[in-house]
Order: sequence, then structure tokens, then C-alpha cells
Amino acid sequence: MGLLSEDEEEIVIDLHAKLGNRWSKIASHLPGRTDNCIKNHWNTRIKKKLMNTGIDPLTHNPLPPPTPDQQLENQEPPSQVVDQNRDPETSMQSTITEDKSMGASPFKDLQFPLDFIDYTDILSVLYDDFSS
Repeated sequence: MGLLSEDEEEIVIDLHAKLGNRWSKIASHLPGRTDNCIKNHWNTRIKKKLMNTGIDPLTHNPLPPPTPDQQLENQEPPSQVVDQNRDPETSMQSTITEDKSMGASPFKDLQFPLDFIDYTDILSVLYDDFSS
């Protein structure tokens, strides 16, 4: 039958406040809707909608205001701006750096795209270093 209408959502919210997670009893008030359909809609849409409006989906009471620590946790990290005009093969470069414990690496100045590594060149250089 598709998504629940706004009226059906209001009925589900009211019945959930009275009955809790008794999805089959809630479904008996909505003809043509199964308990699984209502439960899935609750978990994917209604619960999030209630939380965004400041209502606890379990108790149906207003959520307490967030503490300063919770506000910091809920902040999203700054997004990285991606230049969409750049070539994807050259946009993610990796540099092999010098390992202090093993001396200078013969690969310290190599740069290559992460997804397109040609290991044959690397192995041949390593083989040449060890065979000499």
C-alpha cells in the first residue's frame, strides 16, 4: 500500500504511546496495514521524525536539552571540499615516505594513485636492491 499517510502516522504515534511496541494491536486499527509494515515505518521514519522534533520516541515526552558535551559529540566534522573538475586518477595521491628505522627508502619520492599501483615496478626495484 505504500508509505503511511500523515493521518496514519498520527494514529501510530498515539497508539504507540498507549500500547508500546505491540505492533499487531496497532495494525488492527489500520486496515490493510501489517504489523511488520508499521514496525518498519516506525523504525525508519516516525522514530527519527519524533527525535528531530524533540520528542523521545520511547516515552513520548519532550527530550531534555543536550548537555554541552552532547552538543560537541553531535557536531559533524567539517566536510572536505572535493574539486569535481580534477581527474580522479590524480586526485588521491599517496607518497611513500622514508622509514627512519630502515634508512632511506628508494621509494621516498614516488607518487602514484592509490587505486592504480603497478607492483611490478616496485618489486623489480626491491629485487635489484637485494640482489646487488
